[in-house]
Amino acid sequence: MLLLLEGHVVHFATPKTSYSKHIEFSCDAPLFATAKAPIPIVKSSVIDYRETEMMNVWWRFFHFTHKFSLQEQKIVYQCGHCFAKLLLTDT
Repeated sequence: MLLLLEGHVVHFATPKTSYSKHIEFSCDAPLFATAKAPIPIVKSSVIDYRETEMMNVWWRFFHFTHKFSLQEQKIVYQCGHCFAKLLLTDT
């Protein structure tokens, strides 16, 4: 993961039934991930807090805590401009 975040070439395995070779990613692109909690770096079954802190510098965390009831839910259409604004605006 760190290689990808630092902009190095990363190889992604692909099924040989659909692709002739692995995907080589060498571009600079935003990366989005979801998790229930921050992901710690574990070495030899022990959390490495220093490495975890260094890795967390690369991420911008969004915590969504409100759950909308079925009556409150609305269809929201994609808007690349609005999504980019959400990610790039300092909060």
